[in-house]
Amino acid sequence: MTTAEQVDQIIGKRVRLALAHARESVYIPLNPKPSSPLAAMVGLGNAVKLAQVFGGGMVHLRKDASERIERRNAEMKKAAQLGATQRALAKEYGLTTRQVSNILKSP
Repeated sequence: MTTAEQVDQIIGKRVRLALAHARESVYIPLNPKPSSPLAAMVGLGNAVKLAQVFGGGMVHLRKDASERIERRNAEMKKAAQLGATQRALAKEYGLTTRQVSNILKSP
């Protein structure tokens, strides 16, 4: 499970996306106070919930688009393993064959 998925389970995807829109990374204090920046962004209750899991560290929040791209790339790799051509994948996903080639080569 990704960090973003964990955060979604704790505070909800809508709140995580709002937080990710404001900041890509956020510090989670061990004991959030009402005056902490995190509490101001997500509410004290949500800040406390996050602190129980991530307290004392940075959490890197991904925006929804990067999650979609990762899923798309995984689907493309699977389709290629099943015999789909780069040309067919490029047409299906609205990409160039070079972009498809680079995605298929990526880890």
